[in-house]
Amino acid sequence: MKNFEYGDKEIGQKEVAYAISNMVIGLGILTLPSTIVAATTSSDGWMSILIGGLIALGCAWAIAKLVMRFPKMNYYEITAKLTNPAVASIVTLLFALYMFLFVSIEVRGVSSISKLYLFDTTPVEAICFFFCSCCCTEWPVRACHCCG
Repeated sequence: MKNFEYGDKEIGQKEVAYAISNMVIGLGILTLPSTIVAATTSSDGWMSILIGGLIALGCAWAIAKLVMRFPKMNYYEITAKLTNPAVASIVTLLFALYMFLFVSIEVRGVSSISKLYLFDTTPVEAICFFFCSCCCTEWPVRACHCCG
């Protein structure tokens, strides 16, 4: 197995743009219309999409400005620089919990769509388990330099 050659390079603007557009479009375009129709009884569902999109756009803009202001710093270091280390630890843990829940929802949505189109008789829980196990075992194997 060949070692991972690009591990020391930074993520470029193209990669970030691709990742964000894939996350926004990927599951949302498939599940949002049915969710909005089920939750609203009239044609005012577009307002919640617009307000949510503006909030997400504002948060993304603020994070981009912070990352540009503090280059080569991670989330904890930026938060510690803006507040204090105790608050930074709490905010970082809350952000990690949020991301864990976000990934859980995304895996569940992708598993439901996979069940709908590909795995008719497989339980959604099993599909979720296999998606998570593939993600959790692929990265450590690639990052391990003793295997290659």
